[in-house]
Parts: sequence; C-alpha cells; structure tokens
Amino acid sequence: MVELLPERLISGLARANARTKGRFDTFKNVVVSNVPGPREPRYLGRWRVDQWFSTGQISHGATLNMTVWSYCDQFNLCVMADAVAVRNTWELLGGFRASHEELLAAARAQATPKEMAT
Repeated sequence: MVELLPERLISGLARANARTKGRFDTFKNVVVSNVPGPREPRYLGRWRVDQWFSTGQISHGATLNMTVWSYCDQFNLCVMADAVAVRNTWELLGGFRASHEELLAAARAQATPKEMAT
C-alpha cells in the first residue's frame, strides 16, 4: 500500500506520527516476510558462510515482524515485537515451531516414497 502513495504524503504521515508518538498511527500491524535465500553455500573470500541470519525492517508503530530466510538447508526465523503488545515472543516462537513441526509431519504423511527419497 505504501508503494502506491505519493512520497510527500508518506513523509508527512511519518512526521505526524513521530510528533504524536504513534498515537494516531494507522500502520500498527503484523509484518511477515518469507525470503528464499541461496540454496548453495556462499563464501566470503575463502571462508564459507555457515549460517545466514536476517532481521525484518524496524518501523515506528509496527507491532510484530516475523521474517523467514532460508539458506542451504536451513530455515531461520526472526521475531521482533513491540514489548507492550507482545509480552513474550518466546511463547510466540514456540507456537510457530510446534505448528511448523505439525505441518512437516502432515507433509511427510502425504508424501510418496519417491518424494521421501529427495
């Protein structure tokens, strides 16, 4: 939505939001990103990158940001939250992990033997 609005309007809204300390901010929402990363290892000179971590964008008034990145065979999730709105991000992360494991189990149960080999 923000990409469709004129830049001056967005700048004005951001300034008004800062002056009112977010009191009238309409952008209090959940941001979810799912970014597929490289499937093959990356190198920095001769050093192999073992893990890839990322965070979502921090924006004033955002209540919750969940960013998923993949790297090779890894699945990484970053959770950032407003401490007042979401008091325990570890509980949220635990629920996400349980749901992810449930989804994987359901996918394995439906997979054919050929799919299981890959």
